[in-house]
Amino acid sequence: MFKVFYLGKIPYLKALYLQQDLVLKIKEGIAKDYLLFAEHPPTITLGRSFKESSLLFKKEYYLAKGIDVIEVDRGGDVTYHGFGQLVIYPIFSLNISPHLYLRKLEEVIILTLKEYNIAATRKKDYTGVWINAKKIAAIGVKFNKKPSKKFFITSHGIALNVNTDLEFFKLIIPCGIKEFGVTSLKELTGSYFSLEEVAKNIEAKFRILFA
Repeated sequence: MFKVFYLGKIPYLKALYLQQDLVLKIKEGIAKDYLLFAEHPPTITLGRSFKESSLLFKKEYYLAKGIDVIEVDRGGDVTYHGFGQLVIYPIFSLNISPHLYLRKLEEVIILTLKEYNIAATRKKDYTGVWINAKKIAAIGVKFNKKPSKKFFITSHGIALNVNTDLEFFKLIIPCGIKEFGVTSLKELTGSYFSLEEVAKNIEAKFRILFA
């Protein structure tokens, strides 16, 4: 079973380097699986499918506003991380298909939101978790091959908008999707939530779905 770490507020790059270190340790057989929870300062990340058109301004504009812009090796296009958003990094050694893994990540969030009386769903042809036409959780993953090539080790993961300031998403085209919007737990309920409380609920769902 995986170990859990609540990293709290941590710069994005520091969390990225930690993930890379843990993936290497799992490959070398000197560490087990991990589930990391974090909250990042304003950061825009550009995935492997990034399109320049998904950034509405030049990178210098974001930097001047105190928003880091970082190219990463996860799948997907552009997304935003910031305070009030809970980011979940499963560093797991798995032998299931990438497709099934992504569906399980979605199910973790769907089951978690059900506890807050929110009926979240999947949307055909799109990865992530949705409330009608708005995305509440973005998913971007890297599948790191193990030496045996029969398994992979996951990194990156889920960004769940809990108390996130959604105005920041207006600075980009989230995930390169123009026709749909974004939402948050706070926007849907009108209430503020403890990220640690939400993280504990998510952890419980991971223990069920990845037992």
